[in-house]
Amino acid sequence: LLSASAPLGNGLLKVGFSKISFENGAETGHKKIGLGYNYNLSKRTKVYTFVTKINDDSATYTGDFQSFAVGVRHNF
Repeated sequence: LLSASAPLGNGLLKVGFSKISFENGAETGHKKIGLGYNYNLSKRTKVYTFVTKINDDSATYTGDFQSFAVGVRHNF
């Protein structure tokens, strides 16, 4: 697992990567990468977006997965 975040403009850029492999204990092949950005609208409100891609070659879950999200978060 490797992840990092860095300030960018009025927000925060986030990136992450993970790789999992087993053999006799199952799994054997799983890679995940994610990229996201949080933009601060005010001290308590932000909008965010992220995209995730998973490549899974294991016998348990065959196939790939992709997701995209956009949202608003407000702390009361």
